Amino acid sequence: MSTILKIYIVYDGQITNPEVQISGSAKALIEFGNLLSEIQVKTSLSLSISNNTFYPLNVKTLIIEPIRSDNDRLAVMVDYQVLELRGTYLALDKLAGSLTNFFDTRSTRINDHFHLNFYEENEDLNEPSCSLTFMCDS
Repeated sequence: MSTILKIYIVYDGQITNPEVQISGSAKALIEFGNLLSEIQVKTSLSLSISNNTFYPLNVKTLIIEPIRSDNDRLAVMVDYQVLELRGTYLALDKLAGSLTNFFDTRSTRINDHFHLNFYEENEDLNEPSCSLTFMCDS
């Protein structure tokens, strides 16, 4: 499956623990959440390019892959212009719920955002990973 999604993914270029920002309109972030909850097989999404002075590198392809795992955490890897998001159906569904609940189109304002970071006893991200910021930009 290959589709274009109206979100932008940029990052700081660090090899270990990169900072990644996933942004778009509230509607686009909700659509991304809905897509995450529906994905049944490895899916490749083509992304548009964003000009961002803080995060200089763009991700052009997002690969989402449901996997079997002994935990329900997400594994996130950035390799140049590709971001890979892997997790069990439950892990993907937790992120989907966060996106659809947080970015309510009636109340979300520009720059509203939330973070996912690895820390001890984290139940969302595997280690090593990256810092993820999901932000409404329009």
